Amino acid sequence: MSNKNDIDVIIQNLESSLDATSESKKQLSEYTIQLGKQEGQIESAIGLWEEMKGQNVTPPQPITASGVALTYILQQLSQDLKTHVSNPSWANQLQALGTTTLTINSVAASGASLSYPPGYRSQALVQVNLIEERYSQRSAISQRLHTIDQSLGQEYDNAWQTLHQATQDPTRSPMFLMREVERRLLDFFAPEIKVRKYHSLVPGDKITGRHKINYLKSIIKPSAQAAFLAQEQALNDIYALLSAN
Repeated sequence: MSNKNDIDVIIQNLESSLDATSESKKQLSEYTIQLGKQEGQIESAIGLWEEMKGQNVTPPQPITASGVALTYILQQLSQDLKTHVSNPSWANQLQALGTTTLTINSVAASGASLSYPPGYRSQALVQVNLIEERYSQRSAISQRLHTIDQSLGQEYDNAWQTLHQATQDPTRSPMFLMREVERRLLDFFAPEIKVRKYHSLVPGDKITGRHKINYLKSIIKPSAQAAFLAQEQALNDIYALLSAN
């Protein structure tokens, strides 16, 4: 088989793998919605039974007997589901998929590096390298945010989860969540009292995001200021695009 035919087979196999992986993600997202509904139903049932207990209400015995029987069944079913999804085979299969994906990307990167002429900048190769870097950074950023504030770290994690759970318009919701993370970070690193002092603002003056950005710029080292402002502008551009559409 020729190299060109090999490439055709590789692309076909990757497209088939993408379809299967996307379908698995979609199915898991639908399961998550169903489980969320069931969580809400169980929580509301607990609230109702606790309310009846608090009000000293005594339903007819057949009702309570039925409730006992059904909750035993529900308890067993929920434990069985927990056992099923906690089965190591799930994690092992996902890890194997991830390891194989990383390896095939390394093979592709090697092929590109050995085949393209010197100086050629492959956007596809940049994207391949970017994926692994992005997820490595995600883990490190999550840990740092949890150190600052547990709820802030959770909000950041939720944004990533939304990115992979949403099947309709998957980028808008996580980006709005990420904007909230950014807003809270600005409040943390640019507290009101320091921002007012830096800008000589009186109590009646409104503090804007630009006030906070300029304050932060003033306290970071000069060599990092250009990168900081470029990242901040990139975020603003994304938010403006999301708001316009």
